[in-house]
Amino acid sequence: MISSFAVARLGCNPPEVYDSLTERLLSSAAKVQDINSKYIVGLAGPPGAGKTTLSSEVVHRLNNLWSQKVTGKNSVSPLEFAIVLPMDGFHLYRSQLDAMEGSTYAPSFDHGVGDPVEDDVFVSSEFLDIDINIAMERVLKRHISTGKKPDVAKWRIEYNDRPNAELIMGSKKNADIVINLGA
Repeated sequence: MISSFAVARLGCNPPEVYDSLTERLLSSAAKVQDINSKYIVGLAGPPGAGKTTLSSEVVHRLNNLWSQKVTGKNSVSPLEFAIVLPMDGFHLYRSQLDAMEGSTYAPSFDHGVGDPVEDDVFVSSEFLDIDINIAMERVLKRHISTGKKPDVAKWRIEYNDRPNAELIMGSKKNADIVINLGA
């Protein structure tokens, strides 16, 4: 089942967007009984959706708020509470991706048991839903800012980035939460 989490368009008021996502994740973390629990948020979306910016900003806010919340308590070090694990360049075979469905749990390792603990880490999949044309405008600016000539950047968008974005948009239905970044 997909939940929808509508927020203002990322470009309109970024601090508001980051804060609302941070509060939702912090609220989820506060409900966890075991302070050693792990929670992974997989963030997907087309190129130019803002995945890197969003995750970096939200992690920064989570760590600031969590350190204030747990000061003086015996718990996870505030600097270790949330991190960004970039997955750029990490790929699976199409057959492996097609076989994945819904939320997932991943194993962890418990030295007391000596074996992996099955289903110990909750994994939530979230999707940044954005108009492809807006995303491609961002990608064009990114390509040019990294030294690509405009004609090369436009060619890359037409033959790589836009087809990739269209393919990725089709996976939105598999997300646990869809974050609507506006038209």
